[in-house]
Amino acid sequence: MISNQDRDRWETAARLQKIWGSHTIKFGFEYSENSYKIFTRSSGPARTFGDPNGEENPANVGGPVPFPATNMPGGVRITNNFGVCIPTSATAAQCPTSALTNNLNALITAGQGPTGLTGATLNAGLTAAQLSLNPILVLSSVRVRDFLLNTGDGTTSTKLESFYFQDDYKISRTVQLNIGGRWDYQQAYGTNTTYIKLNNWFDNLQPRIGLIWDFTGKGKGKIFANVARFLETPIPLDINVRAGGDEIQLDRNANVNFLNAAAGTTITAGTASGLGCLGCEATPVDQHLKPQTVNEFTAGVEYQVYKNWTLGFRGIYRTQGSVIEDGSFDDGAHYFLFNPGEQIPPGTEGGPTGNTEFKACNNPTIGCFGRARRFYRALEFTATKRFANDYQIVASYVFSSLIGNYEGLFRMTTARRIRTSRRCSTYRAC
Repeated sequence: MISNQDRDRWETAARLQKIWGSHTIKFGFEYSENSYKIFTRSSGPARTFGDPNGEENPANVGGPVPFPATNMPGGVRITNNFGVCIPTSATAAQCPTSALTNNLNALITAGQGPTGLTGATLNAGLTAAQLSLNPILVLSSVRVRDFLLNTGDGTTSTKLESFYFQDDYKISRTVQLNIGGRWDYQQAYGTNTTYIKLNNWFDNLQPRIGLIWDFTGKGKGKIFANVARFLETPIPLDINVRAGGDEIQLDRNANVNFLNAAAGTTITAGTASGLGCLGCEATPVDQHLKPQTVNEFTAGVEYQVYKNWTLGFRGIYRTQGSVIEDGSFDDGAHYFLFNPGEQIPPGTEGGPTGNTEFKACNNPTIGCFGRARRFYRALEFTATKRFANDYQIVASYVFSSLIGNYEGLFRMTTARRIRTSRRCSTYRAC
């Protein structure tokens, strides 16, 4: 793969504070814009394939094929898929599937490879000496792919407008109440279109409330508790490129009939149902889509045990709210962006096509999508020495657990940020 990318971020903010009697009022505005240009293409040779079975014929696939897989000008990536068979005698072998067994039997008796795979054909059947080799690799399919991400002269972007308000209210000499709210409005843009707008006032509301009590009355200790909701922002830029349409992502796929997809190869029968061009059109978006949220509850105590030394302890409970993911009702043939496990209010249009199955989440054949769950629990112990006598010490120990069915924005298995996009789906109907 060869890739050229430009990423830019613009940010501005205004933060104000006003002290009014027992109240300290804080409010402000923040604006940021992340822009993204990309040109990624395959480095392999260009290929044009024959289509004797009409797999890319619009009449056979139910409509036009804007970017047929017969022509892969960007360069192909080739995957030869084999099955592993174990010889059991001089004339037979055991394979993991019946299809591989049939393919191997055809090779044994007549030197004929799998149906349609011309490159696997031999001049004669397998010999006893050849069957004695262990293991035997049997060709099952040859997959070719031409992948392109190209914003051209255009730029995709995600914009974020934020507002917040907070009041630190001194109820008494030893008690303070902190209360406020924040709103983050997000918009995702392709090169020519507005793809996602998360501008609902209530869905973007992030209430925060906290209480602090100086139980010593002398400023040497405090007990505190806080409840807050946070939005995970901004929307990943890959959504605009891979799911937003505008013909940015072209992902041509086909199964072909010759080992290594050499010149003269043709597309095999049965390809159109599961391959073709993935990502050539925009992924439908649930019109009731909510932003990703996290809810947090924390409480603790701090106490100055000796001069400038303070010991502290707090508990943290954090749980995932809404999540944006891509799902499918037909095992990946078609995708849509939605909030897993969250039903749409009765009597409203919902889902990518407004159908009843998506609204009620009660498809009798498929079932329902499970909710994304992620629970973080932690106990934190701290020791702090304020800067005095020329040195400062800050130490902490955290004992925590993290469980759930959703890894969050960072995937531990690949050690990278997760991009919400088609063909990377965690959620299928279950």
